[in-house]
Parts: sequence; C-alpha cells; structure tokens
Amino acid sequence: MANVRGDVTLKARGKTYRLWLGMSVLAELQAEHGDDFLERMEPPKDAAANWMPPLTIVRDTFIAALQRYHADEADRWLVDDIMAENGDAFEALMNGSGPDADAAHAGKPKARKAAARR
Repeated sequence: MANVRGDVTLKARGKTYRLWLGMSVLAELQAEHGDDFLERMEPPKDAAANWMPPLTIVRDTFIAALQRYHADEADRWLVDDIMAENGDAFEALMNGSGPDADAAHAGKPKARKAAARR
C-alpha cells in the first residue's frame, strides 16, 4: 500500500458512494487496531478458502473510507448495504488504495499535457 491513491466508487441504495482510503484513514485504523492491522487483513499462508479478515477491521475500514465524502451517512448499516450489493467491495477498496505504480501512472502525464493543448 505504498502507492496510496485511495479513490473507489461503489453503488448501494440506488446511489453511488465515493470511498477514500488515504493516509489519514490508514492512520486512524492503525491507531484503532494496532500497527499490524494491514497484516491481519491478509490471509495466512495456510488459510482455508473461506478465510475472512477480522470483521471489525473491515467494517471500520469502510466507515472511515466513507467519512471524506459521506460523513453524514457513514454507519454500519451503509457498510452492510455496500457489502451486500457489491460482492467484491472489500477487494475493490483495498486494491483502489494501493494500485500498481506503473499501471496507475502509465501515460497519464502525457495525456494531461495533450488535453491541455487542445
């Protein structure tokens, strides 16, 4: 997660939600769940196929990620709805926060410059 970008959109309740998993959210989760919270969210090498990370950390990650753009709605019930309506919500959120640096930035500066010239 060294290349934190953080921006993910997911739909629930007929609405699009923008979640932000930036450094301030990660710091909040670290303070709440300990320095090893990221490692605890990764499956151990011998994990069963149905292994799940600690659900309190997952829930708190979503609530914190909703705070930047949806603080007035962010609660555990919205997290439940997001998870129910997006089977890959947790994976999407975690992948969105740590994109591959080469893939995330490939060609973007040139594209911006070209668009600015038009």
